Amino acid sequence: MADNGVWKLQDDGYLNIEGNPESVIYHPNLNILIVLSRDAESIVVDINSGSVLRKCAFSEESQPIVKGTYLPSYDKVLLTDTKAVGVRSDYNGVLLLDTMLQTCLKSKNNVVKLEMLVSEAILL
Repeated sequence: MADNGVWKLQDDGYLNIEGNPESVIYHPNLNILIVLSRDAESIVVDINSGSVLRKCAFSEESQPIVKGTYLPSYDKVLLTDTKAVGVRSDYNGVLLLDTMLQTCLKSKNNVVKLEMLVSEAILL
C-alpha cells in the first residue's frame, strides 16, 4: 500500500512500437506483449529485450479494428474483428497469429495461409 495516499510514478523506459496501438495484451507464460493496432495489425514484443518479434496484418480487404484478451484460466488468446473470432494457445512456445482470424473461402481461387513450425514443415 502507498503511504499517506501518495503514489510515486517513475519512468523506467519505453518500447518504441511503430504504428497506431489500440490495445495491449500481456501473455504471462510467453512473457510477450501483443499490441493490436487501429489498422488491423498485431505486433508481438518480447518483454525482456524490448524487440519486436513479429508483425502481422489480419485483413487485406478492409481495415476492421481487432480486439482481444488473454484468457488466463485457459492459457489462450482470444481475438475478434467484425468477421471472425479466433482462440489460440501457444504451440511449443510459438503463438501462431497470422491465420487466427482467417475466414472461410468464398472461391476455389482464394489464397489460404498455412502456419506451422519449421520442425513440423521438415517432416512433410
